[in-house]
Order: sequence, then C-alpha cells, then structure tokens
Amino acid sequence: MDVLIVGGGLSGLTVAALLSQVGVTCLVVEREREMPRAPRNHRLNPRTMQVLRGAGLEEPVRDIELGRESGGLIVADTVTGSASARLLSPWDPIPPSVSEVPVCTCNERELAAVMRTQARERGAEVRLGVTLTGFEASPGRVTGVLDDGTTVEARYLIAASGSALRDAAGVSAHGPGRLGRQLTISFRADLDLCDGYVLGSVNGLLLPEEPGIFGLTVPMTGLTTEQCAELIRTAIGRADLPVELVGLEPLEIAAEIADRFVCGRVLLLSKSAYVSPPTPGLIGNARIQDAHNLAWKLELVLSGEAGPGLLDTYDTERRPLAELTVRDGLSRLPAHMTAPTVTAEALTVDRLTFELGYRYGTGDPFENPRRPTRQPGGMVPHFDLSARSFVLLADGDEQRWRAAADPLGVEVRAGGGGAEALLVRPDGFVAWRSTEPGHLTQALERLLHREGS
Repeated sequence: MDVLIVGGGLSGLTVAALLSQVGVTCLVVEREREMPRAPRNHRLNPRTMQVLRGAGLEEPVRDIELGRESGGLIVADTVTGSASARLLSPWDPIPPSVSEVPVCTCNERELAAVMRTQARERGAEVRLGVTLTGFEASPGRVTGVLDDGTTVEARYLIAASGSALRDAAGVSAHGPGRLGRQLTISFRADLDLCDGYVLGSVNGLLLPEEPGIFGLTVPMTGLTTEQCAELIRTAIGRADLPVELVGLEPLEIAAEIADRFVCGRVLLLSKSAYVSPPTPGLIGNARIQDAHNLAWKLELVLSGEAGPGLLDTYDTERRPLAELTVRDGLSRLPAHMTAPTVTAEALTVDRLTFELGYRYGTGDPFENPRRPTRQPGGMVPHFDLSARSFVLLADGDEQRWRAAADPLGVEVRAGGGGAEALLVRPDGFVAWRSTEPGHLTQALERLLHREGS
C-alpha cells in the first residue's frame, strides 16, 4: 500500500481521487458509515475548477452544480419584513484574461460524494465505519492498526480527520482554539427564496441549500424539534408556516493551525492541519487546493522522480496560506464569537487577488492576477494542469530548449517569455526562468530535491 488516508471528508477523498488517477494505491478509512448532511454550499473558484479540470474531475462536479452564484445577503429582521440593507457579493467579475474557467456552486455533501465515487472508480479502497486506533512510523513506512482488526502498512499516512491524529503524530498547534458553536437547522418549506438573509429576530443566517430546502444557522445548540420549528417561523415572519425538519448540523467554530504539516511519513491535511471559522468562498477551495498541492508532490516522491524533500514544500507553501485563511476567517467573526484575546486584521487584498493571485516563496504573498508577473512563485494564467511533472514553456530558440529538455523527459510547450523559458510545475506555478538551456538540468535536480542537487 502506498498511502493510508485517515478521514473520508472532502480533503481525504480528493487526495485519494488525485493519487489513484496516477496509479498510487490508496486506502481511505472513515469512521462514519453515512456521509453526514452538509448544509454548507461551496463556491468553487476558477483556480479550483482548473485543478479539477486537469484531473478529469470537472465534469462530474459540474453535474451537481446548483446553477447559481451568491448575489449577496439581505439584512432584515424577518424574511417577510422590510430589508434594512443588502450586503453585496464580495466576488468581482473575473476578467477572461485572468481565467475563462467558470465558478461552480455546489453542496458540500454532494461534492464529497462525487469525490468518493471518483476515488473508488480510479482504484482507491474506501472503508466506512472504520477507525484508526493507532499507528507507528518508522524510517521506511507507517503501520496503522484499525478497529476492525486489520493492520495496514503504507509508505505514507495522510491525516485528514482532526486534531486527535495530529496530536498522535506529536505535532503541536497554535491559535485561539474553540470560539463557539452554531447549529444549522435544515428544513423543507414552501418558500420562494433565492437570496440569503441575515435575520435580526433570531440572530441567524438563512441560506437556500437545495431546491425546496433551506438552512437556518443560529448561535445556539441543544434545541428541541419544537424549538427549531418555532425559530424557523420567527425567522420567516409567519407563525402558521408548515415546516418539515430535514436535519440538524452542529458546527464548532474554531481557529487552530498545526505548527507543521509534514512530520516524517505523516502528512497533515484538512482539519488535522488547520481549522478556520467559516468564510464564504475560501474553505472548500483551500481544502481541494491543499489536496492537489500534496498529491502531485507525493506522486513524484513515490515514483522516485523526486526526493522526499519535495514534500517539505507542501508545508512551506500551504501553511502560510492557511495562516492567511484563518486570519481572514477570524476578522469576519461576529461580535458574540470574539474575545479580547482574539484579534485579526482583515486582509488588504480583494477576493480575486486572494483566490487567483497568491504566490509561493519569500516576499509578498500576493500579486495582482490581472497583471501576472510570471516570476518564480506566481501562477501562469490558463495553464493546463493535466501534466504529471514539470513543463517547459519556450518560444525563442526552441530547438536549443528542446535539446536540453528531451533527455530529462520534460515536456516543452509554447508560451515562454521571448528569449526566456519558464519551467512550470504541475500545479501551474512558475518554478524557474532563464535564458540558458544549459542550466535546466541543475535547476530541475534542485527543484525535485534529488540527492546531491
């Protein structure tokens, strides 16, 4: 077994689908037998959809698209009352020069179900109702013990289930921790609502979930069925409204980040790596993009094309971005969930820049995606993410670049910068640029963390 993945949520299933696609053997274990109801919908941004397209996952995800994008929120006391304000959508239109891949809004449970199906169809084994009871990591492998009596030996363990597994790996964390709890009451009612509502009468948020089903999120738990129905009627402003409860989903609001995402052969993902207050348009995208960053690096290491040091860059690249994601979530918390010790300044970049302009390496973590620099660390717009390894973009002196690239097995495409060629990673980020084909071998050895490079 190549990889044991503990946690069958969105991150764990996504990384399983991505790895299985390229022949990496995976076992996913998930303690829950049924996929929990998820009232949250995700706006998958163009970067995420580009990742899914490159992995052959875009079409099945488009099949569950809800067909609408958030137009903002109406602020009112009740749905039937007068609106006092309208909070506009934080997302600006995306210029075609930045990305031509449309966003996709879909339900989290349906999205995870797609990833489970895709992981299985691509060869991953997914066991439900199974828990990892312990593991031991050695220099060459990880041995996991499952509560069904099975012992699993794998080359790597991906922890994607929560803080308990992180703690078991000996990794500490920082952040304010638990901040409060919310409850989402999913219900069916005869309502014609397309917008979301911030409702003062119940101090809650009402959002459409699926056709005919809505979710009311309130800062309280432990409610009876009757209390839930009464809250819904109060929120709508109709005491006689027939209501059918569909599900109750408690959610712990917390902010915590592991001090490292890589611990030898144990790799942290999802809630084992970090948790953040819910922020529209960020968490689902971050989870999928974390999985993608880890998957292509792990595949190159497992195949022997890269040295183990490449996995350390998963930590140095994705952990700083997790810090920014958590900071953004904390800055948007309502007053009743904050405390004097919990402060966070809002990010100064717009949402488009946060989604499509982040960069890796030292210096400013963002660049303007409307004017990409194509410098190392930044994204290449419109890059096809179907490649399994590095790609060389070269225009000028193409024959010399091909002569340097072909012996290394590096694909050459058009799209360089005149005399300069760009070496682009499988995730579309520029890794190196130069005018000297003779330096390509050394650059690739260094980037792949091969011994002696």
